[in-house]
Amino acid sequence: MEKIINKSFIPILLIASVLSLVLLTSSNASAITQPKDSKPGSTLKQRIQQRKQERGIKLSEPEQLRLEGSCKISQTNIRDVRDSYVPIADKRSKAYNQVDAKLWVIIGGLKYMEYDTFDLERQRSQLLEKINHYEKLYDQFNEALDDAVNINCKADAVGFKSLIETARIYNVQIRDQLNDITDFTNDNIRKTLAGISEAFKVRASE
Repeated sequence: MEKIINKSFIPILLIASVLSLVLLTSSNASAITQPKDSKPGSTLKQRIQQRKQERGIKLSEPEQLRLEGSCKISQTNIRDVRDSYVPIADKRSKAYNQVDAKLWVIIGGLKYMEYDTFDLERQRSQLLEKINHYEKLYDQFNEALDDAVNINCKADAVGFKSLIETARIYNVQIRDQLNDITDFTNDNIRKTLAGISEAFKVRASE
């Protein structure tokens, strides 16, 4: 799992660099307001309006003209980034499912041997919460990129930039969440498993 996470930082950095190319200004609303999950079944028009309200971006006339002139090229780059990230996200999700399945098998085996699994079960639940949060962030991030590709960017430069900035915020949160999952796995679950292994060694030597 850790190897997959580390490899994923390359496309995350690539995404960050691509998104930064189309961010011309930063508003107070952009810095303060966290994006909210879009409503299930919402339309592109509804999501654009939501992101515009959240970000509160204002463009000067030169910024507006510059973005209108470059946004089509930016959409091509964003599409490439989106498409390249999908298989990486799928691979990571499969790895997380495999880790969870292995933990479940270990817990079942320990229960059979009447070993106290309370700490390991609690940590497994915490890990699942962290993974579910990552996947939720990814869904919103991917949706924002998809909307940025499909919006008529020349007709709505503010909407386009609002979507890009929303994707950038989710991208940062995904990176932080991946770090959190890795740290939690190393600092908690692996240590717990090592302690269990040591306990069985002691039992065997008695």
